[in-house]
Amino acid sequence: MTRNRMVLIAAALVLLLGVGVVVTARVTSGLNHVGQTIPGGINQAAVAQLLSRPLGLPQLKATDQCQDGPYTGPFYGAGPVFGNGNGPNPTVWGSYWDVFFYIPLRQNGPIVVRAEDLRTGVPVVFLGAYGVGAPYGTDVYNGKTQVQYTAIAFDTAHPPTRNQLNNPPGTFGKWTLTDGIKHGWTGCFGFQVDGPGFSEQFFSAEAADTY
Repeated sequence: MTRNRMVLIAAALVLLLGVGVVVTARVTSGLNHVGQTIPGGINQAAVAQLLSRPLGLPQLKATDQCQDGPYTGPFYGAGPVFGNGNGPNPTVWGSYWDVFFYIPLRQNGPIVVRAEDLRTGVPVVFLGAYGVGAPYGTDVYNGKTQVQYTAIAFDTAHPPTRNQLNNPPGTFGKWTLTDGIKHGWTGCFGFQVDGPGFSEQFFSAEAADTY
């Protein structure tokens, strides 16, 4: 092989490697933008409008009785959104619950959920890809560093799973996630659910934090 031919082959290899690096960088860059602060495909303007609604949860004194409900079957909520959860699971920072929300398939537009301790005003945080707004903080949960948000948004047009329920009756989209609150919580929790044309609240009464 002549020296000139070897030089040409080497130049071609360098060019191919450069193209590969550029393509890889573009693909990696695209993956890094997969949403944590806004779920993919959701109407961001509509989410921002829902987040701008005042959080109208009641504030309780230390001697006030915690509310619990309303219930529809085994779920919190009078509709159109229903939820429930299991826990608490303590960490060094606080406690977490595995929670799920059911939303009827006929529902249109995004839905935003926020919550807090009704006695202290400390926000309930949500982990995972449904979080919206500015991050609240981080914590290690299930062996992973997780970003905490004080609000979540569901894209009702793309439910992760679908379930048929008897009470309430119908076919619903189901969203599964984790929420939590830092240590010192009183066990009086309020949730506000906002969507196009409606706003609902439900309340959960649990034993106070003992960790």
